[in-house]
Amino acid sequence: MMIDPKTYSQIIKNDSLSELKKERNSLIEQISEYENAMDDDNIFMFSNPDPKTIYLNNHLYLAEVCRLIGKRLSHGDLNEEF
Repeated sequence: MMIDPKTYSQIIKNDSLSELKKERNSLIEQISEYENAMDDDNIFMFSNPDPKTIYLNNHLYLAEVCRLIGKRLSHGDLNEEF
């Protein structure tokens, strides 16, 4: 079961900048893996939710992570390792 993007944002909102970057990179990797599998016509699996739903949600989650990173940076949170 997948959660909605706003709930996801609430879960990660207190993560450090470093943790947010790791989450962002993980989502980008998952998105790329799906796209590469689609390019190879290799994505034949049964799951619930289906791979396309996961792919869409990963994009929505990525937008939330990037929004939180931007918010941190705009508040001068550059003291953390970037």
